[in-house]
Amino acid sequence: MFKNAKANLAAAIILSVLIIGGLLGFIFLYDFPEYYKVSVTNASTEGFEIVALDGYDKDRIKEGDDFKFKVTLTDEYATSVITVKVNGEEVNKYESFDYYYIQDVQSDLNIEISGLQKNP
Repeated sequence: MFKNAKANLAAAIILSVLIIGGLLGFIFLYDFPEYYKVSVTNASTEGFEIVALDGYDKDRIKEGDDFKFKVTLTDEYATSVITVKVNGEEVNKYESFDYYYIQDVQSDLNIEISGLQKNP
């Protein structure tokens, strides 16, 4: 009777150690992805808004994912010809789709908009 209890206890201990060891190994060895966000480096955000396209989030971009966004000008600045820089490098808009596309995000995205002028 005690032999079976000891064997069952030993098996339970071994199984527990294997499960816990597997979980700890997963936690320490799995490369959890980094998440990044969008910030605007303009001193003022007057005249425009940065809008993430559907399916994208300005506050949570997974490392290695892409990010698509639009720059929407307010009515007062609608005739402005703007330049968009991401992390200091100028990016071009996909004209046929009217959005900007950043591939393989590896850091926070600092967006700067220049060329804003109020309508005449």
